[in-house]
Amino acid sequence: MNEQHKNYLPEKLEKEFDEFYRARLLQDFMFLEPLRKKYLRQFVLFLVIFVFGAFVARVLAERVAMYESAGETTVLSDLVAILIVGLLFFAGIFLKKPAQNYKKDTKKMVMPKIMDFFKNITYLSNRGGISESVLQKSDLFEGMANVYCDDTFRGSIQGTEFQLGEQRITTYVQTKNGRREVTMFQGIFLLFQLGKKFNGQTVVKDKKGQIWVYFLSFLSVALVVLLVAMNVEDFMSGGEIQWDFLVWTLIFAGTLLYGFFKSKYKKVNLEDVVFAKNWRVKATDQVEARYILTPALMERMLKIKKMFYGKSLHFAFFDNQVLIAVGTSKDMFETTSLFSSALNYQKVREVIAQFYSVFAILEEMKQSGLKEKRTKKKSL
Repeated sequence: MNEQHKNYLPEKLEKEFDEFYRARLLQDFMFLEPLRKKYLRQFVLFLVIFVFGAFVARVLAERVAMYESAGETTVLSDLVAILIVGLLFFAGIFLKKPAQNYKKDTKKMVMPKIMDFFKNITYLSNRGGISESVLQKSDLFEGMANVYCDDTFRGSIQGTEFQLGEQRITTYVQTKNGRREVTMFQGIFLLFQLGKKFNGQTVVKDKKGQIWVYFLSFLSVALVVLLVAMNVEDFMSGGEIQWDFLVWTLIFAGTLLYGFFKSKYKKVNLEDVVFAKNWRVKATDQVEARYILTPALMERMLKIKKMFYGKSLHFAFFDNQVLIAVGTSKDMFETTSLFSSALNYQKVREVIAQFYSVFAILEEMKQSGLKEKRTKKKSL
């Protein structure tokens, strides 16, 4: 089996987990099947109600169209609108409930036992994810407002402590109706605690996940150019300077320049053309950044991105920590599905493969000599 396959497991680990599943987990998943059927019946009932409501709404809509074509006014149009809104609300809330409750109940029952396979990993449910303070310190996400957790884990790999969280980061955007909270990043976060501190801080951002940053930067520069042009045009045509307009232009331009020159980071140019094409690297210590980003480490990160169905991949090296963020909309670490048998072995095996990919990250760091190389300096 190709290691780049998303569900890759070494043959030895595959055999060990198969034995563990049959001895420790199979009976528990057998007991989950009646629970799955209970929630599935709820889903079918809600679906029937929704279909019946949609049928009634269609009949009423046809009746409204008939009356309106005859030139008659009716309150049926208002009733149809209310019914359609109610159906959409019902579909959005109640049709999801059975699957959500089944997922929640099954994880509480079986996930701690699955973690016994690794012996040194603890399942924390939606508690104990990567803290907001750590995420802010990493400098991976600017303008973050809130952090929400789903599945979180904590443990150690070969003596190295780590945290793993399926989390979502939001920010606020201004609209005509006020501030609105929107998701700025969703995915898997891995935090490794290493033995020694980095001399500086290195931040690597996936360009694919930074399209909005570039777009906003372009708009900011374009706005400054536009404001200056409008000031020049007023002066040339009327000979007068709009001082309030000019002051705001200078303030806006000064803010942009201050943010640019204030930054403690400098761009890192790497020889790897493929990596440089896909990632933007900045660091406070150029030499250390190049020691960290070895070809072997960059190759491994690309494999990890595939294993986690990643749309984007960011990572930061700071203090004695390595933070890796894999953007994905896929619901990770799911051992069951409402619409398939609880005895679906492949669902459980996929979770083990996802954890194996976590182990692979740390192993590659060790093989690439990250711990030894990051503290070395060129001799004078």
